[in-house]
Amino acid sequence: MLYWVNKILVWLRRSKYSRGFGVQSPWAYQFIRYVINEHYPYYSYAELKKSLPDISSRESKVAKLYFRIANYRQADVVLSYNSESSVYDKYISAACHKTAVKHIDSASQLPSGTIEMLILPIVGDYQTIFESALQHVDEKTIFVVEGIYEDAHRNTFWQQIVSDSRCITTFDLYECGVIFFDSKRYKENYIVNF
Repeated sequence: MLYWVNKILVWLRRSKYSRGFGVQSPWAYQFIRYVINEHYPYYSYAELKKSLPDISSRESKVAKLYFRIANYRQADVVLSYNSESSVYDKYISAACHKTAVKHIDSASQLPSGTIEMLILPIVGDYQTIFESALQHVDEKTIFVVEGIYEDAHRNTFWQQIVSDSRCITTFDLYECGVIFFDSKRYKENYIVNF
C-alpha cells in the first residue's frame, strides 16, 4: 500500500517530465521515449511473468526497465554488483540472449577491458566499485545506480554523480539513475517521470 501511495506522489511531482516532454536532444528524447518509458509489451514479458509469479510491482517495473536497457545496449556482459535477485538476471538475459550477467562483490572482480553495462546498488563498497569502474568506460558504457532516493546519503551520492564531469548524460528515474559517458554529448541531467 505504501509503495502505491509513494508511487502516486512521485508521479504527480514529476508529471511535467513525462515521456520526454521538454527534452531538446533527439538522442535523449528517443532514449526516454523508446527505452525508459516504452509501454509496448515486449515479446518476453508474458513468459517472464508466468515464470516469476511472485514478483512485486516495484521489482517488475525495474526488471522491465533493465530488459529494455539490455535490449538497447546489446552487451556481451552485464556486471551486477552485490545483487541477490535473479529476477533481474532473467529479464536481462531474455532481452538479449547473448548477454551474460556476471555478479561481482569487489572492485578486484572488474574486468581489465571496457565495461559495457554495470548495475550498482548503493550498498557495501559501492564507492570503490564506482570509482574503479570509471576507469573502464567508453562512449557506449551504461551504468545503472539503484536506490538513488532511498535516503539522504544515497541521494547525496547520486548528486555527486550528476555533477561529476566524467558522467556526461544522466537520467534521474527516481527508482534508479542511468549514466552515459559519451564525451561528444553535452553534459546534461534529465529528470524522467518513470
